[in-house]
Amino acid sequence: MRPETTERSLQYDFTPDELADMSKRLANEIGAIESLEDDKETANKEFKEQIAFHATAAKGLAKQIRAGYEHRFLPCRVLWNSPLAGEKTIVRLDTGEQVAVEIMTEEERQEELPLASAPPAVEGELPLGPPNGNGTVIADPDDASPARQARRKRKPPLPPEAAADSPEVRP
Repeated sequence: MRPETTERSLQYDFTPDELADMSKRLANEIGAIESLEDDKETANKEFKEQIAFHATAAKGLAKQIRAGYEHRFLPCRVLWNSPLAGEKTIVRLDTGEQVAVEIMTEEERQEELPLASAPPAVEGELPLGPPNGNGTVIADPDDASPARQARRKRKPPLPPEAAADSPEVRP
């Protein structure tokens, strides 16, 4: 038997509803393309920045490799008045290499003098109190240690000429 119907590719005119539906889909597709192009531009910018960052790092490393060194702040020892008075020698701590000999500044030439140590305390004696307003040191008025009382009693005799002028009366 022979078929009574068949299909052929022929022109079909869209209905207004089909055209409206296709217009909405077309607008959605164009929006998707624009969004992807924006994402691509953002991604390209980010990749470009990342590539530039790594290129800068690579150039810096290449420069260090070519030179074989870089400048760093390293700990050093200062030898004052060496090799001559008024000069200082700078020596690296990591290698012991002498780095420089320089003239000392005025400030560096000012040496600190060692302060005289306090006299040894007498056993049983309390320390002196803080200085008063005029810079003299006052002893603790409540101090009644036997050692301090004994020292107070031992006053050296005044010379005869001073004794006559002195209002001080000694027992």
